[in-house]
Amino acid sequence: YMNYVKVMLGKSVDGFILTGYPLEIAEELNTLLSRSKVVSIDRYIEGCHFTQIITDSFKSAYEMTQYLIQEGHRRIACLTGQKDLYVTEERMRGYCKALEENGIPYDPTLIVEGDFELESGVEYGKWLLEHTDATVVFCFNDLMAQGVYKACRILNKRIPEDFSIAGFDDIY
Repeated sequence: YMNYVKVMLGKSVDGFILTGYPLEIAEELNTLLSRSKVVSIDRYIEGCHFTQIITDSFKSAYEMTQYLIQEGHRRIACLTGQKDLYVTEERMRGYCKALEENGIPYDPTLIVEGDFELESGVEYGKWLLEHTDATVVFCFNDLMAQGVYKACRILNKRIPEDFSIAGFDDIY
């Protein structure tokens, strides 16, 4: 990633639109691009000089959880992303707020930390299906939701008759 940024700096570009970069290089990017116009999409970094455009993860997760509750679910599992990410923290806050407002106790046994990749959806989807009484899993991205879908097929679970899946991101 950094090599591409350095090449672009050498080409005298007017600015950068950054998306999908690893958080580990955020500080280095902030320093390297300190004199450039930069817009960062869906990566919130404290103290960064970039203009940051982010999804309202709190509100979106709150609304999704409210919807699942309205559909009759009370045992709502969460397959989160890495816990130290801003989007994960915000989505968890929205999930918890909706549970609280509806008198549903928070159950840490229904929360599993994934990594926003398809494979973690398969692995943890199987675990949730085999070890919890959840009726639905709220996946914090659609790749993990696809993985849970695969886990349901592996375990011969019918969607939505046996188990429901909700994703976040609206990808294919």
